[in-house]
Parts: sequence; structure tokens; C-alpha cells
Amino acid sequence: MCKDVDSFSKFYVRKFRFGIIYFLIIFLFHFTPTIFSQGTLKTMESTLDDYGIQFDVIYTADLNRCLNIHSSTNLTYLDVIDFMFSFDFNPLFSWGGARFSVDVMGIHGTNPSRYIGDIQGVSNIGAYQTWKFSELWFQQNLWDDSFSILAGIYDINSEFDVIETAGHFLNSSFGMGPEFSLSGINGAPTFPNPDPGLRVKIKATDNIIMQMAVFDPVPGDPASPHHTCYQYTINEGMFLAGEIMLIKGDTESQERIPYSKRFRRGRHGVGFRRAKHGFDIQQRNWNKRRRRMLKDIAQSDYTKWAIGIWHYVKALDESFMDKERTLGKKEGWGIYGLAEKMLISDDNNPHKSLSGFVRLGIADKEVSCIDGFIGCGLVWSKMSLNQIDDQMGLAVAAAHKSVRYQPQNTDVIKYKEWEIVIELSYRIQINSFLNLQPDVQYIINPGFNSEKDNSVVGNIRVEVSL
Repeated sequence: MCKDVDSFSKFYVRKFRFGIIYFLIIFLFHFTPTIFSQGTLKTMESTLDDYGIQFDVIYTADLNRCLNIHSSTNLTYLDVIDFMFSFDFNPLFSWGGARFSVDVMGIHGTNPSRYIGDIQGVSNIGAYQTWKFSELWFQQNLWDDSFSILAGIYDINSEFDVIETAGHFLNSSFGMGPEFSLSGINGAPTFPNPDPGLRVKIKATDNIIMQMAVFDPVPGDPASPHHTCYQYTINEGMFLAGEIMLIKGDTESQERIPYSKRFRRGRHGVGFRRAKHGFDIQQRNWNKRRRRMLKDIAQSDYTKWAIGIWHYVKALDESFMDKERTLGKKEGWGIYGLAEKMLISDDNNPHKSLSGFVRLGIADKEVSCIDGFIGCGLVWSKMSLNQIDDQMGLAVAAAHKSVRYQPQNTDVIKYKEWEIVIELSYRIQINSFLNLQPDVQYIINPGFNSEKDNSVVGNIRVEVSL
């Protein structure tokens, strides 16, 4: 059962902030035709693109409420703002395959899981309030994009454990499996704690892509999550990850364009077609908080299979864990497999389709608070009869509690083995830079706690991209 926000004043601050965003939405919706009819912004964007420069400002906000609690203060508000800059070296310096990218991220508001008590995360932008680099990296592609190397502050979930179809949903487990993201001392090197790392990607065949990465095993600072911290000592060990993907379909014509500009990256890596300057603005990989829609899907069938493995090498500090349960272990591992496929498409309208996905994951029960995960879902694109760009999805995520998960009062409270989330979400693109997404999630056994009532959580997401 959801808890009430205990501060009356904080509630009205949230209402005031949401009122400002609501006013901004109405303003943008009203004046967008006038602005874009002049073509000023489009001309500016095209000019910068000719020089290999892209700059975006993305604002994402969530308003959450636990619907099975009747209280005027049972409301949370949170937002994320991104200032993103990327530079392709080819147009100005004729340096093919080289790209530099920066994403400065600010997180504000209250994480709704703090009051709901779930472990998987009802909002994939929920985190501590902070400002930090979400990404800061340099990438070099070689040999006609058959080999790619990237170094810098990097979100592993931008390219590993990625399911395009699942990106429609708001629960964090559909962005990255919780047995992976919640592993180790302070989680995997992903939102909200991306970490310096090195990634190598190889295109083995037209359909097979392999990638490997190495990171600091303890991203951020567990003792001070609000602060930005990038430090590494040799005795911490390493975090290693590898993945192999099999992708079938016409990758030359397929364009999986996100409604959210926030997840457009220049890190297209290898295995995808390039545009005039060595990259395609609409053909990008995206960050863990994938809140995008499959706006365009080619007529050709699309299928993706992937298997990944991750491993901590001498990274687990016993001071963070129960020594009796860890049995002195210093390493940990996990394996995941995923598949997605376009199941049904309309020959007369290739944008209208039904896609599905499934994901399975297991982790060493001694090092991850979740040692098993099962997720699946369906997404129907372009479901409206008119020309509106929209999408409806239904998905289920089930996380299994490991022996490491040991909250307080375990002698008094009995804990369940599974936390299950059922999510129904609808997303609509209002115009070129405004998206709305109402969402409902039914959470069974929040936090594995048998004494908590199942929760029904409503969410409205707003995204403005400039």
C-alpha cells in the first residue's frame, strides 16, 4: 500500500511546479504551428547538422499517484532535464567515424518508489536529486563501420540489454533487467550512475554483432548518491560485460525512430547504415530510460535475439554485505537473454503493426538482491484510425527475491518470493516536440512485502524536446 507524502508544504510545491509545466504544454501546443511555419528552428537545425553539430534540450516530467489510497497528499512529481551536445568530426575535419558526445543531466523531485515501496521502480526517471554527466565520450568507427571503440563516461544500457519494443513502457524493469541493474555494490553503470568505461563493438556478419565493455565495478558513491563521483582504485577490480546479437530484417531500410529525441545518440556504433556525414540522425542507440515509440518500422520483418553475460572481478566489498551469506565471495555474475519481433504488420500501412518481446535473466544470488527476472509484452503502433501517431502497450515484469535481499524487521514481516508488475500504457505525439503518456501499473507484493496491499499507480508523463 502506498504511503502518504508526510509534508503538506511539499505537496503544494509539487502542484505549483506541475502547474507551470501544464501552462508550458498549453503554450507550446498553441504556438507551435506559428513557430514552425516560419521554419526558423528547422533551418537552424539543418545548418548545424551540415557542420556535424547537434544540440538538444529535453525536459521529461512524471506526475504519479497511488490510486488505491484516498488522500489529497498521495502525489509525487519528478522531472529530468537533459542538455545534449554531439559533434561529428567528418564534415569540418574530414575525420571519418569520429564522434564526441556530452549529456548533462539534472534530476529533481521525488521518486514515487520511495512511498510505494516497490523494488523494480514504477518510473524509469526516478532517482536522487542531482546534476551530473549522463554521458561524456569519444567514439571511433573503423573499416566501414565494422569495428567501433568508445571511451568515456558511458551508460551501459544504451547498447547492452536493449529491447526496442519494451522502450514504450515506464517501469524501470522494461529498460534494463533488475537482476542486472541492481547488481553489485551500487548497481550497474547505468542511470543514474553512468561510469567511465571502454566499449568495443564488432560486426561479425551482416546480422551478427558482438560487443564487450569494461567498467569501474562501483559506479558513483554509495555513501553520497547526490554527488557526482568518478574514482577508481586497482583493488576494486573490474566490471565486465559482453553481448552477442542476431538481427534479422532489412537493416538498410529499417528506421526505428524514437518519439523521444532525448535518446538520440551519435553512438550508432556498427551494423547500421550511415548518412552523408557517416551517421544517420534518425538511426541511433538510446539511453536506459527508453521512453520511445516505434514510429517507423519498415515493411520487412524485424527480429532480434541477444544473449549477454556480465561479471564482477574482485569487486564486492564485504562491508556492504552480510559476511555469512556472501561466504567470502568476491566475484559475481549474471546471464540474460532477450528476443523481440514484429508479429503483425499492415501491408497498406507499414507504420501500423503489433510487436512483442520477452526477456529472461538470472544472477548470482549472493551478489544481487534480485536473482531472477521474467518480462514480456506487446505493443501496438499506430492504433488510431486517423493519422495520429500513437501507441498502446501491455507488459508484465516479475522479479524474484534473492538471499541477499534482507530488509529490516525480517523476523516480524514475511516476504514473498516475487514482485510482479502489470503495466498498461498509451503514448501520443501531440506535435514534433510534445508527447503525452498516461500510464497505469498494478504492483503485486510491492517490495516482496506480504503485509503490503497490492498497489495501483497512475502516472502521466510529459516530454518536451527542443
